[in-house]
Amino acid sequence: ELGVETAGLLGKKSHPLGYLRKKVVRHMCPVGMKIGIHVAVLSHLPSEIILENARLFLMKSDDFERTYRTTSVLEEKEHYRILKKEGSITIQPGENVVTFPWIPMSVGQYVLSAVELTWGCAQFFHDSASLKKPIQAIDVLPSDPTQTVVLNPLFFIPGETQQIRLAFSSNRDYITKGEIDFECSQGLKILPPEMDGNDKNNWVDKCKVTLKPCGLNEMQLITAFVTSEPIQIGDAAQSLQAKISTWYHHALYFDEIKTDEPESLPLVATLYADVTTLGSPALTVHTADAFTLPDGKVTVSVSLLCNTPVPFFIKEWSASLPPPLELVTSDDLDDALVGHPVSEGQEIFFSLNCRLMEFCYSDETGSDNPSLSVILRDDQGKTFQQVLMLDLSEFYRNIRRDIEFSGKNAAHAELSCSREEGLVGAPVYFTYTTDVASIYAAMRTKASPTRTSNQNDNCLLIAPPLLYSIISDTKHWILSGKVGGVVSSTTNGPFSVTFVGIPTRSGVLKQFPQLKLHYAPVAEMKAITLTVHCRVPERFTSLAYKNQIALAAPAILDS
Repeated sequence: ELGVETAGLLGKKSHPLGYLRKKVVRHMCPVGMKIGIHVAVLSHLPSEIILENARLFLMKSDDFERTYRTTSVLEEKEHYRILKKEGSITIQPGENVVTFPWIPMSVGQYVLSAVELTWGCAQFFHDSASLKKPIQAIDVLPSDPTQTVVLNPLFFIPGETQQIRLAFSSNRDYITKGEIDFECSQGLKILPPEMDGNDKNNWVDKCKVTLKPCGLNEMQLITAFVTSEPIQIGDAAQSLQAKISTWYHHALYFDEIKTDEPESLPLVATLYADVTTLGSPALTVHTADAFTLPDGKVTVSVSLLCNTPVPFFIKEWSASLPPPLELVTSDDLDDALVGHPVSEGQEIFFSLNCRLMEFCYSDETGSDNPSLSVILRDDQGKTFQQVLMLDLSEFYRNIRRDIEFSGKNAAHAELSCSREEGLVGAPVYFTYTTDVASIYAAMRTKASPTRTSNQNDNCLLIAPPLLYSIISDTKHWILSGKVGGVVSSTTNGPFSVTFVGIPTRSGVLKQFPQLKLHYAPVAEMKAITLTVHCRVPERFTSLAYKNQIALAAPAILDS
């Protein structure tokens, strides 16, 4: 009887052999696994005997089928492998087991076709097809490759050129040959190793790199450069895929072929590695605001959000701010950020000390986009520059407006509100404040550029009165109080007027009463209307009545 040890095997299957009208049991094992094939020998002799030799014949399943479909005669030369048990083999009366160890090195299906026992001058040959038991076979499957591939970096930064490093390790495999196929998606280009990056034609979508043959536990390092285009909203994800194909032998291959194990074709393995591009830059601007301080000082506050899954280090940074902002480099508030590691989800705050330039024309204000340049360094020492645009348009718009209307028929007014919310129909107190002194100063200049200062002052005394009025859309507010009148020419400083507004509808109101200023018309000069830039609260919340109690009474109309 023939059998195979099941310890360490990958299972077994059985199916009928039509040409022999027998069943075959296939035991599965990978290349390089040591298995034991046992032969049950039943001795009817009264005493033990010593076998000089025992041989087990293995035949490929295709050859086995061809033999039994034609001659049905097993020839020794047609067998794939003959396992031998050398030396003295003691056979006791009764049942005995003789085990043949085998480490297969070639993928395929092998039938235990026959066994031969030699005792002195006698030879016992048993054909498995003539036995009553099912035919035993071994399915040798490819062994799992032990090779490993590591592809760095973990991600690409949009708009940057980075070096990729592919580390291939053979581990417990003999590599006879191999190749790497790099393929880029849209938006990526790769520069093959040892190619000149200054030539644009060398940057390609795909390339092939050859791996050298290597022994056990050897490593090969492949480097190349990949450039990424900036990613726009809606663009597909960018990725680089590396397909590594290798032809290899098991670690025991060369030891086994020194015995009677036939040489075999190498096994084939395919490994994959890929790198994707971040969906957004490494750093993005979260907030950017500018705050005006006394004495012409301005503080620009910037917060950046890190989007990289691995930490980066801040190497250096610099800011570019168009006029009228001028960076005060001698007062750096962010020295502690240099060399500081940042990782995904962290927020970095920059505080830029600036001052307003004394002389600046309005067409120069904000002509260039303000930006913050940050140079990052990874753990390999590679640096990346991120140029981030800062949205300070509202600040520059206010500065430009102040410059444009400086000395013209313009005024600035600020509206303050007694509260931020109230009921529909409930009065709300408002106060408008404007600098009348600046208006009269502009009037002196316009009175006559050729007159002396005293003459202009006298001219101002006979200047037409300055009138004000407060208007509003009745869909939002009903006004009461002194909503119109004359601004006294003797007022030196801010002019304030208080009035009452009543909200007429519920909800969030973003429209507020407006202040109007104009000179009263006189016979010698036309009425001059001033442009008033009103700064109003952001919103007012008008609440509706939840309930209301009213008393109804009959009324008698007099005829």
